[in-house]
Amino acid sequence: MAFERAGRIADGLTLSVGGAVDASWEALNQRVNVFRNAAQAIGRNPDALEIILRINRTIAEEPIKEPRLPLTGSVEQIVADMPQLYSMNVNHIFFDMSFSQIPVDTQLRLERLQDAI
Repeated sequence: MAFERAGRIADGLTLSVGGAVDASWEALNQRVNVFRNAAQAIGRNPDALEIILRINRTIAEEPIKEPRLPLTGSVEQIVADMPQLYSMNVNHIFFDMSFSQIPVDTQLRLERLQDAI
């Protein structure tokens, strides 16, 4: 598996978040754990390896109904997801502005999200 190989040889892992594979916190956490466990299995310190999430989702102006996918919804809902990322020891997140045409109003919501975090 690619995540195991990355854990053995890479200095970090960048995960794209936005598809069916990461449609739940459990699925996302599993991918991170496979990476960290593979690193630890060969004597590497998994906490020294960076986890970066590339978010391929838009930010809604208004809250969306629950249940919702990880890191979706309004600025406030995404901020509420941050403790889950902290518990997974995620080091960085970024919202990919090129995965689709991002309107200016959505880009401004990204600024609000940055200020809220």
